[in-house]
Amino acid sequence: TDAPSSVRMGGKLLDEMLTRWPETQAVFCCNDDLAAGGLFECQRRGLSVPDQLALAGFNGLEMTRGTWPPLASVVTPRREIGERAATLLLARLNGDLDATPHGLWEDLGFSLQTGGSLAP
Repeated sequence: TDAPSSVRMGGKLLDEMLTRWPETQAVFCCNDDLAAGGLFECQRRGLSVPDQLALAGFNGLEMTRGTWPPLASVVTPRREIGERAATLLLARLNGDLDATPHGLWEDLGFSLQTGGSLAP
């Protein structure tokens, strides 16, 4: 969809997915807002997460720890990414074309928050 990502959109998209592909067993959402909306849609339908459908998101937003079950998520260092991007941009604007040690990319890592929304 071209629509903005939101919790409401996550529920709508999961509803469409399960209507079209009812045998779906797991969903990995591109962000935690969509995953939370998917979780709420599962609850509305009476589907057990993770027993009937496993869910995961991306970004590691704090809200994912407050859902039930807590959502699994790929945790990214968003603040560090923003700070590093600003530092590199300012360096480039000041003429330092060698500010990025690895060329045009830099790996700041990630971690996994397992939550309770994935089947063991």
